[in-house]
Amino acid sequence: MNEKLTPEQFNQLVAEVDRLSRVRDAELDREQVKQILQELHLPTDHLDEALMQVRRREALAKERRRHRFLMVGLGLVFVGIAGLGSFQFHRQRQAFAAVYANPNQSRLTLERYDRTHDFKVIERQGYPTIYYQVKLQQTPVGRQLTWGCN
Repeated sequence: MNEKLTPEQFNQLVAEVDRLSRVRDAELDREQVKQILQELHLPTDHLDEALMQVRRREALAKERRRHRFLMVGLGLVFVGIAGLGSFQFHRQRQAFAAVYANPNQSRLTLERYDRTHDFKVIERQGYPTIYYQVKLQQTPVGRQLTWGCN
């Protein structure tokens, strides 16, 4: 190793070697595990099966954590979508609730788009179809309104 190290790099190198050494000391090899099992008077012939079971349980626990994370994420997405939909619905209802007809600018006519004739009273028997024209105030811009008469 002919590479020169700065003091900071040297400190990082020493810390990494120390960490790797502690990890290696904490791990047991197969022979050490057999020796410990024999000292505890446990059979060593099931060591491979036990090791597979431990690894399987670890993998299952990891899979459960991943599924739980996904379910929580999907739940949050669903709650967000439902909240956004509810907010939009409430906003639209407020906008439509603010719309009103100005009674000073409404009129009865005999033709659909008649802007010249205005009647206060119309005999219903002589004219089967009449139109009530109103001017709406505070309508939401860019939205189509559906209205009807009761």
